[in-house]
Amino acid sequence: MSRLRVLCLVCLSLFFATTATQADPIKFDFNGNGNLDFKGPIVTSIKFQAMGIYDSSQGVFKYMSNGVIDLTVIGSNGSAPNKGDFIINFGGGDKLVGTFTGSIFPVDANGIARYVLSYTILGGMGIFKGAIGTGAEELLQNFATSAYTSKGNFNLNVPGAPIPEPATLLLLGSGLAGLAAGLRRKPKQD
Repeated sequence: MSRLRVLCLVCLSLFFATTATQADPIKFDFNGNGNLDFKGPIVTSIKFQAMGIYDSSQGVFKYMSNGVIDLTVIGSNGSAPNKGDFIINFGGGDKLVGTFTGSIFPVDANGIARYVLSYTILGGMGIFKGAIGTGAEELLQNFATSAYTSKGNFNLNVPGAPIPEPATLLLLGSGLAGLAAGLRRKPKQD
């Protein structure tokens, strides 16, 4: 009977060792408003901080980023590259973090500068724990007021809960059936 118990325990341990996880894809669009503040002297680069409130299908979130615009590399269209990091806070401990790169285009006749950004999501917390993905944003900033409006999207993969596969369910069933049979057996009397 001890061999039967060992076999049952092996089946049960294999069940728990072979459960698979599946990534849950999440895609959402967003619109936002905020302020973009420039820090320090303008020499070869400009440091900036952006803060805003955004609305999305995943709910309202607070956006904050820190970045730098490189003034030493100006494109033929007058654009300058920028890069930085960001955090998106949905509240309740649900957050996304990552980096961005992009370009800022020259201020137009109306005093509006256009930013085009690409995001790389490197992780998260809460329901976004382990998230990876990408995103894109177009941001229009009024240089006179520092206010901006934006629109964009994110595409994420978030690790899901373990999902048993058919073979692992068979292992679980075999282990439980063996345990039940072992418990029902009565010891033989000599």
